[in-house]
Amino acid sequence: MNDELAEHIRKAAVLTTRHRCTWECERLGADKLCLYATGAAPERGIQRLSGLASRHGYRMVRNDKPWELGGPGCSGVTWGWVPQEGIEEGLQPYTINLQRGMDPAEEFFVGCHEMTHVLLGHPPRDETEAMFNTFKRRGSKETPDEETPCHLAAIAMAKSKGVRIKRGALCYLSRRAHDCMRAVTPQDQRNALHAATQMAAVL
Repeated sequence: MNDELAEHIRKAAVLTTRHRCTWECERLGADKLCLYATGAAPERGIQRLSGLASRHGYRMVRNDKPWELGGPGCSGVTWGWVPQEGIEEGLQPYTINLQRGMDPAEEFFVGCHEMTHVLLGHPPRDETEAMFNTFKRRGSKETPDEETPCHLAAIAMAKSKGVRIKRGALCYLSRRAHDCMRAVTPQDQRNALHAATQMAAVL
């Protein structure tokens, strides 16, 4: 299984470098409308990811926090420690928030992405308050160091479970790589495999 996951991650990394978004990506909405995966999700996939989250001290819930904080197109938000201001506004600490209403394949993909944040310790506590304040302004605190391995792991998990990857998943990675002038690194791939292996063990 590790070899299969590693190969999915390697191929996604290569495609990230090669892909350049075109007008067709824009027409389809690319990575703006949560169009990452389609097809049948693995049976009890979210429940099993939720169980893994619980073992790490997190809850996985469906709500509207992603859209409230990140706007339409934000499909998942994971918080560890939450500043007092965030608690007063209804954020729960150590919670994986999945936007309600996603279809099962999309939800599984996003669940794997957000679970990877937990498994890799994102974000560090000293960055959480700044992240919260940025989300309040409808901005983004995403960094390639965190987002790249999470999306690679989600792609690998989806493909290993027969979920079809859509163009938006590749656009998500490619835009961040090219905009930040930062290639997918071997460490990104190792981090993605580390998380994917743990998720595969419960799925």
